[in-house]
Amino acid sequence: MGADGTIANVDGRAAPTERVVLLNVGPRPKPIVAVLFVSGVVYVFAGLLVYWLRTGEVRVRAGTMTELGALVWLVPFFVTCLVYAVGDIGPLKRLWHERLMVELTGDGLRWGPGGSAGEAIAWDNVGGVSASGSGHAVTTRVLDRAGSDVTVFEGIFRRGRYSGSTDLGWEVAALRPDLYRYIGARHSTVRGCVRR
Repeated sequence: MGADGTIANVDGRAAPTERVVLLNVGPRPKPIVAVLFVSGVVYVFAGLLVYWLRTGEVRVRAGTMTELGALVWLVPFFVTCLVYAVGDIGPLKRLWHERLMVELTGDGLRWGPGGSAGEAIAWDNVGGVSASGSGHAVTTRVLDRAGSDVTVFEGIFRRGRYSGSTDLGWEVAALRPDLYRYIGARHSTVRGCVRR
């Protein structure tokens, strides 16, 4: 180990041993959020059906609906959209699964809900990381050296709660370039890192 806190160069790549990368995954909504969202959409279309039955029109025309009627009709839908957009803040936390914290160190990978230690795996046992999907529908797999799943993460990785998204394979390869190389384009549908 060098005086600068790195492992000796391997093909010109040095791996930091003291650097710690903290990532959070998620959150994923609980099924009740989907029920709320679907019920909001159904409520809007039910309101449109009632409006059509009363007026014979599909388009809302001036003078055919009061401001109170519009509020009663549309506010529940916007509230359900707001619940989804705000996420796991304050009392709305109960509607979401707990965020997973992932910690990358010179020794290995550790993950668990919130701030708990959870599970861990040493770099010697990690064969690679595979991520597939895009947007909010990302599935990231940590694989052992035989290619079997050690754990599967659903959702987007972020360095901070509101920071831009990152990729676990990218972070692993950046932290341990002596052991892993990144494959695939960073924002492609299938990407990850494999052992050198």
